[in-house]
Amino acid sequence: FPPGTQALSLPVEHVRGVAGHVAAGDRLSAFSTTSNQGATKLIISKLPVVEVQPPSPDDPARTLTMTLAVTSVQATDLIHAQERGSLWFTLLTDKGEGS
Repeated sequence: FPPGTQALSLPVEHVRGVAGHVAAGDRLSAFSTTSNQGATKLIISKLPVVEVQPPSPDDPARTLTMTLAVTSVQATDLIHAQERGSLWFTLLTDKGEGS
């Protein structure tokens, strides 16, 4: 883990989690939409992926679990986005494009 970070595991729908194309060592951007915002916004960029647990074969929703290295503030933002709105992730290229 990078210094000053902690692990946060989130359940993520297959498509919202880049359709299974995420692996440990990748970096993601997180986007949030809440009903009172009326728009989608980038909330965090360059999130390090620690681990990805694929969905179980008997899970019709195909929910995967992503463990990310986050600061306390980032954890708060991600949890709030997931609990109060919708949360989507994008996979960054090796050059960090898309941030």
